[in-house]
Amino acid sequence: MILGLGIWELVLLGGVFVALFGLGRVPQVALQLGRIHGLVQRVRGLLRNPFRFL
Repeated sequence: MILGLGIWELVLLGGVFVALFGLGRVPQVALQLGRIHGLVQRVRGLLRNPFRFL
């Protein structure tokens, strides 16, 4: 289970994702989501100890 979702929920979510963005844009959207996730992780790391770099 990923994020508390079973296999059928993930399949359904993938189908909705393809229906919304189209099959050609799915890799582009996934790449953008990955970049956003990385950015959020870096910002969270900096906010844990903001005086670490002073």
